[in-house]
Amino acid sequence: MKINLKDYAKDTLFLKHVEKVLANQSETKGLSRTIRSLIIEREEIETDLELGGECILELDKDRLESIKERNKMLVFTNKEENY
Repeated sequence: MKINLKDYAKDTLFLKHVEKVLANQSETKGLSRTIRSLIIEREEIETDLELGGECILELDKDRLESIKERNKMLVFTNKEENY
């Protein structure tokens, strides 16, 4: 399976946001812990992809190009959140 690292990171950011929202409500606190474990797993896979480890997934572009594209997206997203 090929994966776009930028889209993967975007989905992880979305899950982090959802986790925060769910953690603030008593009815969904348990669900937020489940999502947190998914986030940790996704971050481990992302690190493995960045370092060229023996991950089952493959990047859809060259590794360095994918990392640069993902980093540009993260910088842009962080700037937007500061407003």
